[in-house]
Amino acid sequence: MRNLGAKIGKTLIHLALDLWVAIVCIIVWSVGLALTVGLAVTVVGGAVALAATLAVCMAIGSLERARAAAFLGVEIPSPRLVPVGAKPRYGVLGRYVSSQSAWNALGYVFIKSITGIVSFAAAITVWSLGFAFLLWPLVRPLVPSQRSAGYLEVATTGRALGVLLLGAVLLVVVAPAVTLLLGALNAQLVAALLGAGREDELKAKVAEETTRRNAAVEGAEAERRRIERDLHDGAQQRLVALGMTLGLAKEKLDSDPEQARQLMNEAHTEAKAAMTELRSIARGIHPAVLEDRGLDAALSSIAALAPIPVRIRVQLPERLGPTIEGAAYYVVSEALTNIAKHAHATEATVTIEVRPRNNRPYVVVTVVDDGSGGAGIVANGGLSGLQDRVAALSGTLSIDSPNYGPTTLIAEIPRWT
Repeated sequence: MRNLGAKIGKTLIHLALDLWVAIVCIIVWSVGLALTVGLAVTVVGGAVALAATLAVCMAIGSLERARAAAFLGVEIPSPRLVPVGAKPRYGVLGRYVSSQSAWNALGYVFIKSITGIVSFAAAITVWSLGFAFLLWPLVRPLVPSQRSAGYLEVATTGRALGVLLLGAVLLVVVAPAVTLLLGALNAQLVAALLGAGREDELKAKVAEETTRRNAAVEGAEAERRRIERDLHDGAQQRLVALGMTLGLAKEKLDSDPEQARQLMNEAHTEAKAAMTELRSIARGIHPAVLEDRGLDAALSSIAALAPIPVRIRVQLPERLGPTIEGAAYYVVSEALTNIAKHAHATEATVTIEVRPRNNRPYVVVTVVDDGSGGAGIVANGGLSGLQDRVAALSGTLSIDSPNYGPTTLIAEIPRWT
């Protein structure tokens, strides 16, 4: 009941503002029409006036979508000025004049200049009548009149109760129903003329999926190059050195057993170092502890190797899927690596939790350090690769890093991925 009352109140505020919106719309389309027709003889002047009018209508459309979201609780996606794949001619003028969304906005402005006044008048009338009938039995005896008020004459108790009942019905039933109906009609009008068309939505989704696919491919390619580089620069070099040391030890085995023993010890050391390198690379591909014991244990192992104290807070109701766990692990791993290399920080905090956004659950990974700041996402950088990895899961990666810190990195990944 409280929610219904709040909805009626917000809708009533929306309808009360409709009058002023209608006045603005009348001014916009009438002035725009006058300028366009008046300057049409110069062709260019008329085109500029028309494009300017359409641009103002698009701006009004943005405000109307925001007003519908704030007061009517309706989220309407913004249309594209130019459909995906389209290449308009004649620069900015062509973008507006050739845009279906801009012409729809102009149509909305014209229609709203009428419906805004009507909806405002209807809402004010029905609520005013309700209050008038409800208060009439109290006010009527104080109003001197030489003429009968007909049924509204409250000289008798029955008439007074009838007027009171009529006012109560208007206020409790009719006025709220009319208000919600007008609000729904307003929302439908905004959605029909100011929202993204189905074709635009489909094209936008295709373009978005293509971007995600490209990001995933680029991320996989960058990961392959990293593994190849690590193998070439690390484990491969150690294995080559191990082979050479074993070869020298074999040659010295008969002539100089002591030297051979020393070379064997060196080879043993190289073998252990190579194993360590291979474990590190394998952990970078997909750590076994992540699969066996979950995100909390895997991140704790990273924190234990960090050169600064790292606090880990994993607040999850259950295990996440392997894809999300892997993405969260890489975000934290890369963030802590960057902190160790560049931030000059003394401590860091990692928090992983599930938060609702747009009525859907998101896994939110937050990494905060008290370092020198100034970090950012640059092309071909480590954070750029992370951004592509997160984007491939329909998520977002952002960083807030003012000079002198602190730095906050946030990755948000849809829970249903």
